[in-house]
Amino acid sequence: MPGLYRRGADRSPAFIEAVSPTHDELHELVQYVIKRLVKLLTHQGVLVEDIGQTCRAEPDANIDGFSLHPAARVGEGDRGC
Repeated sequence: MPGLYRRGADRSPAFIEAVSPTHDELHELVQYVIKRLVKLLTHQGVLVEDIGQTCRAEPDANIDGFSLHPAARVGEGDRGC
């Protein structure tokens, strides 16, 4: 049963039943998330837009010390903290 818990006026949790999203609603949500992620990653310089296409800015992109390369691995004791 889909739903969520919300605190009432007395601060006790109360379950509120919700209707499951439709296929079209889920599709719309996924499209919205993709659009926002592309916008964020473009703003951060990970992606670039060129003549209507979006591409990775560089093969070994790093943001705040985190590698976005798909083959990047962190070994034990190599956390940098």
